[in-house]
Formats: sequence, structure tokens, C-alpha cells
Amino acid sequence: FYLHDTDAYKMNLTLPVAGHVYEVRTNRYLGKVNKLTYAQDWHVNLFAILPAKVTGVAVDVPATAKPGSKVNVSAQLRVTDGKMPSAGAYLLTVKDPAGKLLKEHERTLSAVNGKASAEFRFAYNQKKGNYTVIFRDTVSGITGSAKIEVK
Repeated sequence: FYLHDTDAYKMNLTLPVAGHVYEVRTNRYLGKVNKLTYAQDWHVNLFAILPAKVTGVAVDVPATAKPGSKVNVSAQLRVTDGKMPSAGAYLLTVKDPAGKLLKEHERTLSAVNGKASAEFRFAYNQKKGNYTVIFRDTVSGITGSAKIEVK
């Protein structure tokens, strides 16, 4: 299969409701609108309509942990006017003290009213140091992070 036409075409889209619109694939904020005009090429566009603009992600983690211990972490979406999306998702990642991504802790979490939580265990031979827990809102791309010191 060969795609002959890769040109972009002007598209007008009327949304079912006005809201804060994001292009999810690129995490681009498009404003508070009920109509969109955009260039559609052969790439997929996925739009999300939220009741408020995302301003941040607050992350809650324990200050310290011991090797081999379970750790409970959570995130809360921050928005402009308090109208929280009823559903969403976060990508949870953890980085070691050198900044290396620890793939064993990476996961996608469902969020209800902007809140999500998870539990993971540090290895019994985990290196000591400051680990960074990062939650990325999958719609806006906005992240929040906090550090846990493994002692």
C-alpha cells in the first residue's frame, strides 16, 4: 500500500461542547473553544475536551524509603478553575540518582477526578540516593515530580 496524497487539508471541526481542547498526540493546548480549524494530513489527530485548563500536577511521595520497602505515590491534577476532569490517565516513571529511567516501575495509571495513586517496591539491593518520581498527564503532557531518598 502506497499513500499517494500526503498533503495537508484545511479542516473545520465543530465540537459537541465548548471546553479546553488539547491535541493529545502532541499534547498541544488549543484553547477554550467549541470550533477548530486545523490542517489535517495523513497523521492521526486525537482531541480531548476538558472542563478546565491543566496547570500542573502535584505529586505526593514519602520523603525517605529503605531498600526493599513498599512506596505509595500519588498525583493530583491542578486546573484553572477547579473543574476537574472526571477521568484521565498518567504515565508514572521513576529515575535513579543518575537520571536513568527505571523501566520496572513505569506504568500507566487511570485517574479519577484528576487523582491517581500507585504502589511499588524498591529492590532490596537498591542503591542509596535521591530517586525522582514523575507523573505525566497524558492529555496535556504536563508533568509533576518529587524525590524520594533511599537510605
